[in-house]
Amino acid sequence: MSAEPFSNEGKKRIDSEPAPLVFAVLVCGNEVVTGIARDELSQLIPLTSAASSTIKVAAHQGRQLRISGPKGQLPLISRGSFPARILA
Repeated sequence: MSAEPFSNEGKKRIDSEPAPLVFAVLVCGNEVVTGIARDELSQLIPLTSAASSTIKVAAHQGRQLRISGPKGQLPLISRGSFPARILA
């Protein structure tokens, strides 16, 4: 499992960019890399909150990725979905 922190400044920058252009690339140790769009990120953390927020990525051996934050959890994501998830 890996935790990815987002600072207040980072969240402001993400929130101010045009939606189609914003993605967060998440790395879970040396296990896997994936990307999520800003709308998915906003389902996990409050982008307008001044406090920093953390997203957790769980990549158990041979299983899909589980990504969660203080606001909720995304549907499971395939391990092999990067970079197609953000280039589509």
